[in-house]
Amino acid sequence: MKKLFLVATSIVALSSCSSANSNTVTTFENQKSAVLSAKDQYVFNLEGDDTRILLVVTPGNDAYVKYNGKEIMFKRVVTASGEAFESKENNMYIGIKGQEAFLELNDKTNIPLRVVGNSTEYGEAKNEYSYNFKGVDNKMNMYVVYDRTADKVNVKIDNSSVTLNRVRSASGMAFSNEDGKIYLGIKGNQAYLETNGVGFNFVENNIDYNEYAKNKETKTRLYTFKSGNSELSLALIGDGEVAGLRFEGKDYVLNRVKSASGEAFESRDGKVYFGIKNYGDRAEGYLEINGKAYRFDNGKYSEI
Repeated sequence: MKKLFLVATSIVALSSCSSANSNTVTTFENQKSAVLSAKDQYVFNLEGDDTRILLVVTPGNDAYVKYNGKEIMFKRVVTASGEAFESKENNMYIGIKGQEAFLELNDKTNIPLRVVGNSTEYGEAKNEYSYNFKGVDNKMNMYVVYDRTADKVNVKIDNSSVTLNRVRSASGMAFSNEDGKIYLGIKGNQAYLETNGVGFNFVENNIDYNEYAKNKETKTRLYTFKSGNSELSLALIGDGEVAGLRFEGKDYVLNRVKSASGEAFESRDGKVYFGIKNYGDRAEGYLEINGKAYRFDNGKYSEI
């Protein structure tokens, strides 16, 4: 499975949180507000000969950019050195290392920049962020230190600790060791840790998880299909990039993938695929899992 994100599968179990008709479209203003109000944001003021850029980022994936009077949302991208952010829609790329930076436009124009300071409106950039997590489905406590400059985390549980490198993630931050047997995903106040094929869900210590899951700000869509005494549930949380699937008593974490029609989600190992279309008054879907295929429609499902 090895895939972010934790609370999706947990919210499946808390099916009273939402309904299939919930609207979870993430707008530019939602993303902007999330970055500018984040508690652990940091800011870069970048300047070139004729260019000024305000870059506000968090340890997660989203970044807010103000460039030539325009407001643009960027996504963090993995880089071998320093930090990098990209807006595919606008064909723009920003790279930062130390006090040096650059802006790339349309894959060809390269504008040298320099870091001239941090906006006092948002606070100074920090090189290290720490998180205290408690188990949702376990009794463990997990302490995580994220080194922004090295793009690594040190994870400590009880008396054991491990250092993980950052890897690509569709949503939030993700880290793994070299052989991929240990995987950590962090998004907002939540985390998911998988080691040797066993997954554990966590939430920050200062969060009441049950109340957090029920909070109306946690936008959720829940789809439920039945076949006799069996039931399938699919929960989409937040921006809908991650889904939790519960099928025949087992939980799976899926990430959004491109689809020509409707929405589609797939497990990291490619063994589970779920496609769904929402028609308002009903939803229909298609599932491939364990070598079998199932069709879903009007609240019921059957094997194909």
